[in-house]
This record gives sequence, structure tokens and C-alpha cells, in this order.
Amino acid sequence: MAEGGATTCSNEDLPNRPLSCIGRISSNVAEFTMEMKVLEKCPPRGIADLEKQIDMRQALSKPTKKLRMTVTRIDPTDAIYPFVLRKYLGYQAPECIFALGDLDILQQKTLALFCSVKCPGDLILQTYDLAREFRDAGIVVISGFHSPMEKECLSLLLKGKQPVIWCPAKRLTANRLPREYAAPISDGRLLMVSPFGERIKRARQDIARFRNEFVAALADQVFVAYAAPGGKTESFCEKVLGWGKSLLTFNSPANATLIASGVQPYTGINALGSKRG
Repeated sequence: MAEGGATTCSNEDLPNRPLSCIGRISSNVAEFTMEMKVLEKCPPRGIADLEKQIDMRQALSKPTKKLRMTVTRIDPTDAIYPFVLRKYLGYQAPECIFALGDLDILQQKTLALFCSVKCPGDLILQTYDLAREFRDAGIVVISGFHSPMEKECLSLLLKGKQPVIWCPAKRLTANRLPREYAAPISDGRLLMVSPFGERIKRARQDIARFRNEFVAALADQVFVAYAAPGGKTESFCEKVLGWGKSLLTFNSPANATLIASGVQPYTGINALGSKRG
């Protein structure tokens, strides 16, 4: 009897133990494989044991998913090319896009996150909490993660298990990626997407502006934590509202101008729509 009253068994005891006990001692693949050999000689003792045997077989037969670190080109003729780009961007929709990571993430419902470079202190704290809330709720966030606040959100989001989509304002390259990004890409949790080819090696203001529109077009809903009055983010919000896309912000006096223009105050996770935009 182990600490806390849990039943344990040694490898020698396996043939004499019910299958529901087997598996608690597995700490690596070698032990797990040995247990599977024992299972071949141990008939199941009821439904619970049979289910245990099936689960262990499936777990052993499915290797951990690791993605190749290669950039994929997606053309408009490809089935995975997002049709919403043409819907919202019209003739400005990119002729092709580039992706690094699990392309299946593109099929999931997403929420775009933006924040001006300069952000009031109280909204900074609220944005930290919001990123954690999205992470814990399993919401797939898409963003350029360019402003200081957006970069902080990326770090928080990557600590979760939910997918994240990052759209940098430059070409994609699989070389020299920092480990904090390479690991989640390889694990299928981070997808990088860009509408820019080899010629765009660094971000510029015009490139960043189009990237933000690209992100908003891909997303089902858009959240702007803060937009400085008269700034580029505020102009961006006006364009997104013109598309008729769902646009949210914090219910704060700092965002009074945004709310007056038609941006909806955020009231919580339950207020997020369930349909694709």
C-alpha cells in the first residue's frame, strides 16, 4: 500500500493483478511495452479491465506528434486557403500565404488580439488577466504579437495547451527560431502564418498595417485591449467595424471613444460567439 492508500504493484506481480492496476507503474516506454506483453497473457476480468487493455494498446500505437520545421506555401487553389481573406480583403487578399506549424489549426475558431503600443496601467493588468482567461478556456488566439503588451500575451498563451496563431509582419523562416517558439511549433501548438514572401525580411509600418488587417480577416472575432485616440489602432478598428465583424474591447473610460463608435464592451468568456465569423 503506497502513501495515501493507493494500491501499487511491482513488475513481478503483474500476472497476478487485475488489468486495472497495470499502468500505474509505467514511467517510460520500455516499461509500458513490457506491460503490454504481460497483457497478452492476462485475459480481461470484466469491462473495466477490457477498456484498460484497449486504452493501453492505443496509447502505445500512437507516437507523440512531432512536426517537421518547414515552411508551407498555400495558394488560393488549395483547399486550406482561407476564403475569408477574399471576403474581407477583396483584391488585396494575398496571392499566397506561408505557414509553419500544424495547418489544421487554421480550421479552428479564432479570436484576434490587438493592443496599442502605449496602454494605460489598469488595462495592462486587465490584459494580463484576459490572456490567462483565454488560455485557460482553450481559446485559440491569433495576433501579430508585435506591441509590448501583445508580446507579453504570447508568452502567457504559450504556457497553455491550446493552439496559438502568430502572424509576424515579415517572411517566415524555419531557421534560427528561438527554442520557446520552435518547441511549441514542433509539438503542434503554435502555428505561424504570414502573407509575405522572401522579399519582406523585416517589419515596416505599411507591412504591419496590412498584417493587422490580415489577422483580423482570418479571425472570427477581434478584441482590441486599447486603441490610442487618433492612432493607427483606432483607424484599424473603424475598418474592422466596416466589415461587420464582431469587435470587442474592455469596458473602460479609456476606451470610451471605441465604445461610442460601435465596439462592444467585453462582458466575459460566455459572451464570445460560438459560430465562425
